[in-house]
This record gives sequence, C-alpha cells and structure tokens, in this order.
Amino acid sequence: MEVKSYPKEVLSLHYAPRRRIAQISFRGQIMPAPGVLANFARTLAELGVRILALNFTSRNAERYVTSFIDLSETRATLKEVVNRVRKLEFVKEIRVSGPVIRGLVVDEHSFPLTILGGRGEAMILPRKLFSRMLAGLRKELGPSGWALAFNQGLIFGRELARDLKLFVRGPTRDLLRALTRIYTALGWGKVIDAGFNLFTGEGFLTVADNFEAEAYTSSEEPVCHFTRGAVTGALLEIVGRKFEVTEVRCAAKGDEYCHFSIGPAKSLKLG
Repeated sequence: MEVKSYPKEVLSLHYAPRRRIAQISFRGQIMPAPGVLANFARTLAELGVRILALNFTSRNAERYVTSFIDLSETRATLKEVVNRVRKLEFVKEIRVSGPVIRGLVVDEHSFPLTILGGRGEAMILPRKLFSRMLAGLRKELGPSGWALAFNQGLIFGRELARDLKLFVRGPTRDLLRALTRIYTALGWGKVIDAGFNLFTGEGFLTVADNFEAEAYTSSEEPVCHFTRGAVTGALLEIVGRKFEVTEVRCAAKGDEYCHFSIGPAKSLKLG
C-alpha cells in the first residue's frame, strides 16, 4: 500500500504579489541547550510575522537559518523585525532582502546548496523542465535521443552510487535499499515498491510520478530511459555486474505507475 508523502518546499523563491514578503537569514552560534530555531520562530510569532518557508543548517558549532517571511498581518516594519532578531543572544550575523520584483522573493543568501551534511553539493532543476529536455532529445534525434538519455542516466546512477559508497558503509542489500529512498528524496519520482535478488540477479522497481513521464500526454511506448539507465548504472556500481533493465509499464502510456523489470545481462545494452 502506498503511503502518502508530505510536500516539502525547497527554499529558493516565492511569489505572492498581494503580500508583504521578504527573506531574513542569520548565522548563529550553538547554545548550551537546544533552542536556536525555537527562539527565532517565537520572536517572529510575537511580532505577528508568518514563516512561509524555512531552512535550518548545522555546521559544527554554527547554525544557519534562512527563511521567507510574510509581514502582511503585522504593523512591524522589516527593520523592526531585523532589530529584534539581531538582539537574540545566539545571532552573530544577519542578512535581509526584500522582493526582487513586486511579490517575488528569491533566496539571495544561500550558496552552495548541500546534502549529506555538506559532503556533497546539489542544484535545483525543475522536474517538468528536465522531463521536457529529455523529450526534446527524442524529438530532435529520434531513437538516438533515448539512447543518449539512457547513457546520461547510466552516468548519473553510477556516480550517485559511488558517492553513496564513499560516505556510507553497509552491505550491498542495504545500499541498494538506500538508493531507492534517495531517488525519492531527490524528487525524481516516488519509489513505492522494489525488490532485488542478489543470487539470481532478478528484481523490479515501481515508481509513481516519475519525472520523465511528465512531458508526455500520451505515448505508444515507454519513455523513462534516463531512469532505466540510472538503475542500470547504480546496480553496476554497487553489485559489480551488468543487468538488463526494461520498463514494462509507463505512466506516459496511461499506466498507473512506471514499472521496471531487472534481469541478468551478458552485455551492457545502451539503448
């Protein structure tokens, strides 16, 4: 049974043309007792300021908080809000930005975007945009476009698996299980079921809302070749063997989920 997930706002930009919005960020020091985030949120609440989105990052003894805020329902000015936050005992540095265009606030304070506690860097690429890019390869290059998408996915899967092995230790089965969770956590698609037999080399992967299918209103054949390549590359890196990954059901065809079948391969098929 599929478990419903919660939405997660990635703090990058926010648009509310009829609201008085801004970005406020600070670098703070660790306190003897937990409370940096709670005290910051309490201060804003006391001023009648709503938090629209917030990111909290820990790095050794320092804490970084950046947030988009809504001042539409308070008489406090942005300057007054900044002065109150600056007086908090743990705040060492504070930054503030107003809208770039009326109603549009953009994160101007945070770079680079990181994962794994700063061990890796990330970037944001809208799902539908990436899906259209891959669909464009098929439109411009024909079947070669899908072969190219597969190879890009192969590289992605191998590199992602290689990075995981660098930072996390564990048996092969646990690493593969972690990769399915990571695929969902990165926003590519929601893995709702997966299985793999290390002895027979057979397995499957079922993905809901896979990003590759978004660019298609209908298709006569499966379209998720980047994902197929990513699974192939991850297995090649983690297990050390070549596998054949075939998409047997695809949301672009009208199926409920994208379902991939995994089996042993004598040679690595690239398209």
